[in-house]
Amino acid sequence: FPNKEILYVARNENNSVSGGVFGVTYLSALEVETLWVHEDYRGKERIAAIKPIEDEAPSIGCQLSHLTTYSFQASLFYQKCGYSICGMVDGFPDNIQLYVLKKQFNAGVDYDAAHLIDRMRIPRFNDCNIGRQGK
Repeated sequence: FPNKEILYVARNENNSVSGGVFGVTYLSALEVETLWVHEDYRGKERIAAIKPIEDEAPSIGCQLSHLTTYSFQASLFYQKCGYSICGMVDGFPDNIQLYVLKKQFNAGVDYDAAHLIDRMRIPRFNDCNIGRQGK
């Protein structure tokens, strides 16, 4: 299973960056390392920002996705996107906790190369221009 770095960047109608997501694959899993959405687009565009990387991951052999987030960040958002908390680290100041979340992708989904190529060429997603960046 090849290790890959995957980066998607969302741009608004003025071609300014409105968000992005970065992850790496390893051992048939996607680790979402960074998800960022400009504050003007938060609340509605965050799901649009994470969806492209989750769509690509199963087509390159990932069976699950995992990530970490602090209790003051986006744990509820990730749960709305289908992630479940599978671990927690406490002991931080102010009762802050670090959550480990995972999402299992559908097993047995058959993706063909044409589907992957077509999806990578689509530059728009939910009113944001999404461009695949990466290696």
